[in-house]
Amino acid sequence: MSAEEPGKTELDQEGLRFAATLSDCLLSGVIIVNGALKIETVTAGAAQILGLDAGKIKNHGFETLPAPLQEIIREISKSGEAISSRKIDLPVEKHGIHSLRVGAVPVLAPAKAPPSLVLILQELDCAGVLEQNIRQLDRLASAGTLAASMAHEIRNALVAGKTFIDLLLEKNQDAELVEIVRREMRRIDSIVSQMLKFAAPAKPSFSAIRVHDILEHSLRLVQSKVQSGAIALHRSYSAAPDLIGGDEYQLEQAFGNLFLNAL
Repeated sequence: MSAEEPGKTELDQEGLRFAATLSDCLLSGVIIVNGALKIETVTAGAAQILGLDAGKIKNHGFETLPAPLQEIIREISKSGEAISSRKIDLPVEKHGIHSLRVGAVPVLAPAKAPPSLVLILQELDCAGVLEQNIRQLDRLASAGTLAASMAHEIRNALVAGKTFIDLLLEKNQDAELVEIVRREMRRIDSIVSQMLKFAAPAKPSFSAIRVHDILEHSLRLVQSKVQSGAIALHRSYSAAPDLIGGDEYQLEQAFGNLFLNAL
C-alpha cells in the first residue's frame, strides 16, 4: 500500500473509466447528405461513432459511408419517406461490430431541388459495457467496505497486542530492538488508520453485553500505562443489572480511548 488511501486510486480510475463509457453511450452524431448525394456535414460525434475522419469524407459522395448507411440513403432518396428508428450493425475498423440506431429525415430544398437527407446516429452497444463497469465499481466498493471492517478488528486487536508488547519491551535490554518494534507498531497503526479513512465507519453489530465486563477488559488493555504512571485505580461498579444491547468491540474501543485520554 502507498501513503495514499488504500484502494482509492484504483476506485478513482475505475470511476473515470465508467464516466468515459457513459459519455460514449450518450454519444450521438449527425450526417447531412445534400441533394447531389454528397456528404455536406459530419459532426464529431458521427465521425467518432463510425471511426471515420470527418475532414476526409466531407464533400465526397455518400458511397464513402458504410454500406448499411448507403442503403438507408438510397431507400429514402427513392421513397421520400422518413425513417424514425432502424437498428443496423456496422463493422468499424479497430472497434469491431457496432450496433447503431439510425433515424433519417428528408429535408425539402427550394425550387424543387432534390431534398437533403439528415441522418441521426446513436450508439446501442454500451449497455453491456456499462453493466460491466458498474459491477467492477460495486466489487471495488465492497472490497473497500471489507477492508474497513477488517481494519476495525485489527485496530481492536492491536490495542491489546501493543499493551503486552510494551510490557515485554520494558524487560528487554536491547534498545535498538525496542525502537524497531515500536516503530513497526506505529507503522501498523498508521496503515490501519488509512484504511479506516477510506470507507465509512463500520455498522455496529448489536448483541446483549455486560457493561462491567467491557469496562474490565478495556482497563486491562491500559493496565501497563496505569502502572507506569503511578496512578491509583479504584473500581466501583454499581449498575445492577449491567446487561445492555450494544456493539462489544466498538464499546471497548470507545472506553479504551477514554481511558487513554484520561491517562
